[in-house]
Amino acid sequence: MKDEKGLVAGKTKVFSSNLAYLAAGLEYLRELGESRCPVDGNWRGSGLPPGARSSQPIEEKERGRTKGKHTNTHLRRLQAFRSRTRATVAAGKIVLPLETIAAQHRLSEFEKLAMLAVLGPDLDGTFEHALDGVAGGAHRSREIGTLLTLLCDTLEDKIRARRHFIHEAPLLRCGLLSMSFSRDLCSETDFMTMELSIPRRVASMILGEYDVEDQILSFSKVIEPQVRLDQVVLPDGQVEELLALVRDRDTYLGRRKEWGFDRILTYGKGTVILFSGPPGTGKTMLAHALAHEAEARLMLVDLRQVVENSPRHSFDENLQRVFHEAHLQNAILFFDEADELFSDRCVNGLMPTLLREF
Repeated sequence: MKDEKGLVAGKTKVFSSNLAYLAAGLEYLRELGESRCPVDGNWRGSGLPPGARSSQPIEEKERGRTKGKHTNTHLRRLQAFRSRTRATVAAGKIVLPLETIAAQHRLSEFEKLAMLAVLGPDLDGTFEHALDGVAGGAHRSREIGTLLTLLCDTLEDKIRARRHFIHEAPLLRCGLLSMSFSRDLCSETDFMTMELSIPRRVASMILGEYDVEDQILSFSKVIEPQVRLDQVVLPDGQVEELLALVRDRDTYLGRRKEWGFDRILTYGKGTVILFSGPPGTGKTMLAHALAHEAEARLMLVDLRQVVENSPRHSFDENLQRVFHEAHLQNAILFFDEADELFSDRCVNGLMPTLLREF
């Protein structure tokens, strides 16, 4: 069945498109923001904003009833949005890129809503206006303090959620959000007023645009692999070895964390495979097959073009773009004809950068 707003899967209406999903998420955040704005001197929602005092205090019982009413309403709306999202993902007919990004980076519900809240003002000026009251001033909707007030119900929630905006957390570490930098960041107030933004490539991904970043198109392309591993001829035992590398990757990462290695070695979590053999033996074909097995895209990179098209000072930056793009695209990186480049003594000075990214 289908109506003007979505499809019906069982008893839960699924979203008819990614845009319908985004619109519903932004509408929830808009209503949440409006509910947390002061009305007639009284702060609705989860209580008074930090440091503010109501000019017309209401009775404690009435405040409790008001808080409970709005909190319950928000929970119902959030649960409805989550249910429709889960139903849409389970149906498998509509791709929701933000949910895909969240799954790839193991984002929490808070982090996902924070990304949507930062994107909102870029898509709709009225969305930013709705958050002005939460921010306590115009053009402050993207500040860390505003997002914490918007998405957290209690002081304890805010303290816990603060950790999502440090540089080691996924949002900033993976380049999903950018944060303005200040050399005068010496107080908690400075931190709370830091402004967040969403990179153009990430915004494009969320909106369903999967083109490769313009700046790296000259030396890379992303494709959907069609070759299966059972179509590749390999020596006995190597198929099982390769399958173990692909299928057991999550188990390997889990064991690293469980055994405490992640606390000591924060790097080295990637899987790197070197293919060797004369031309025509199927090295590129095998890369396609492994990407297909991993249910990932394949990003083909001409590393020599990266070097030739990059002044020495920008090679690092272009290589970082390649790895970041592959992460956003859920793609396996394949560097073809790497032996020609690695044997070039003129490029040896660039190898530390490449190995660091690996």
